[in-house]
Amino acid sequence: MQQVVAQLRLNQVEVVKSRVELFRPEEKFDQIYSRAFSSIEDKLKKVDHLLKPKGRIMAMKGSVPRSELSNLSSRFELISVHHLVVPDLEEEERNLIEIGLL
Repeated sequence: MQQVVAQLRLNQVEVVKSRVELFRPEEKFDQIYSRAFSSIEDKLKKVDHLLKPKGRIMAMKGSVPRSELSNLSSRFELISVHHLVVPDLEEEERNLIEIGLL
């Protein structure tokens, strides 16, 4: 991440080395982007404390996790599912799941 920030000259980006559940920023976020690392439910539990009211999480997933999305906590709502086309990726599907904090 530090290399990307340096190469792209992203002067207003700070790379933080921390487990997401332990990270306590001074200000909460409007949006959080996440790679595919766990179930939607686990991901929301881990980032809930980082989102501003009405904040959104953009979660990468392979196939659309229909059962996970049907069991969202009442604190969250499914906004949209964005199908992604990733060049040279041989896996079948990639999706970006957009979820809002109510």
